[in-house]
Amino acid sequence: MSQRDQLLSIIERDVLDDVTDFALLNEQMTRLHGLLLARDTDEINVANESILLLLDAVRGRARRRSKVLAAFQLGAGSQAMDTLIGYLAPVRQSRVHTAWKEVVSGAERCLLLNERNGKLLALQSDIVQRLLDPQAGELYAPEY
Repeated sequence: MSQRDQLLSIIERDVLDDVTDFALLNEQMTRLHGLLLARDTDEINVANESILLLLDAVRGRARRRSKVLAAFQLGAGSQAMDTLIGYLAPVRQSRVHTAWKEVVSGAERCLLLNERNGKLLALQSDIVQRLLDPQAGELYAPEY
């Protein structure tokens, strides 16, 4: 197998692995939201560990993908990835192209879930700060 074919096989495998890991990330981030609402710190820590492991794997594959794109002198971005997928055998192109779309949408969902979880944490932090601040007055009174 030529080096070119090896690199393309790595990309194919990595994209398919990313589909799986982004689905798991979405599950874990949705689970984390419920745990944040319940303030279950032990399970929050477990979920965060799982999320970090998945993120490390996804980041590693993204770095490898960037190196392969550079090796093919394609630059970065969706256009470069589409070009790279086009180098695959036609029978593999369709599957990898579909998987790549799933990776992109999975990453977008993770971003939205992360923002939602961040807003919840900010709200909870604000409530705690108000509880701890004797000058805050009524906790649930409107601020004018």
